[in-house]
Amino acid sequence: MNEADSLKKKFGCRVKYLRKMNKITQEQLSGLIHIEPPNISKMEKGVHFPSPRNIEKLAEILQVEVKDLFDFDNLKENLSQLSSLKKNKRVDKGEKKNDDVSSNKLENNKDELLRDISDFLNHSNVTYNDLLFIYDFIQSFKSYRIKQSK
Repeated sequence: MNEADSLKKKFGCRVKYLRKMNKITQEQLSGLIHIEPPNISKMEKGVHFPSPRNIEKLAEILQVEVKDLFDFDNLKENLSQLSSLKKNKRVDKGEKKNDDVSSNKLENNKDELLRDISDFLNHSNVTYNDLLFIYDFIQSFKSYRIKQSK
């Protein structure tokens, strides 16, 4: 195996680790980057290497700096953690049921919440900073939902 192949394999392992830590499926990642799902698999296996633009997109989606995608220092530990995740999957399913109960409670209060938000936004004293805070919150929430969906 030459050095370029080794780099591709290490990069692929690192992306796989970060993707799983962010609870993003290969299909979700492919949709966010706008490439075919099999190409995510090939990248994670070290067969393909992404373009510079897609490396930037990966970093943004996986919430790391570009340089962190190339941080191979703890690669063996990362792979070990991935192995542990597979073993603990049953526990995650139990936690997901609890999350579903919380989601149902929120769904029941959704109309009330929407009315409160609408009242707040229609209030004449809403400042630019209030709107900026809401915008930042929504962006953070979108990232959270991407991580949580599976």
